Amino acid sequence: MSGSLDGRRILITRPTGENDGLTAGLLSLGAEVIEVPTIEIEQLPIVVATRAAVAALDLADAVAFTSGNAVRVWVAILRAVGVPIATLQRASLFSVGPNTSDALHKYGLQPRVGPTVHSAKALAETMVDVLPVGATVIFPRSEGAKEVLPRVLVGAGVNLISLPIYRTICPPNLGSALRSAFGSGTIDLVVFASSSAVTNFVASLGGQDAIRSLAPIRVAALGPVTAGT
Repeated sequence: MSGSLDGRRILITRPTGENDGLTAGLLSLGAEVIEVPTIEIEQLPIVVATRAAVAALDLADAVAFTSGNAVRVWVAILRAVGVPIATLQRASLFSVGPNTSDALHKYGLQPRVGPTVHSAKALAETMVDVLPVGATVIFPRSEGAKEVLPRVLVGAGVNLISLPIYRTICPPNLGSALRSAFGSGTIDLVVFASSSAVTNFVASLGGQDAIRSLAPIRVAALGPVTAGT
């Protein structure tokens, strides 16, 4: 049976292991899927601040997640220090969007209803609306993440524990992998799920001028921040 994407070649740039649902959906519609991750996730060392944040779970009102990567790395940290994953559910769990919620569901965790607009700012505003004044919130995040959510929460009087737990890095030989993908045939769509994925994609191909020389590239972006990049 033919699908609505028959013959379309779609390049996915998310890290390996995060594409199962997306890939299956595209394949079911007849697309040819090419996976070239443009970021890799590197967990930061577990330091004193990390252990303090884990200990604070007993008193926290909420934990905020703005990516599936943050969920996966935070769970890995809990396992590494011997804390049951179910401990997370003692606090209210807030998720920026459906992909992040799916990551929580995989560990048997149930987030509260999130924002209708999937952005860090909207998530922070939702949290401010429902949390008590002076609430303690743990925010496991990527190194170098934008300060939108912390700024809104702290401005509303939240006691915020903002903790970098991972960084995104550029995979080795990314440029050659991308050139090989584009050289093997027309790419009809490139899917991006984060700003860093876009940044690495552009840089590895030699910048914006070099990309323009390839061909017109149609893109799909997850969320307004990624789209803005």
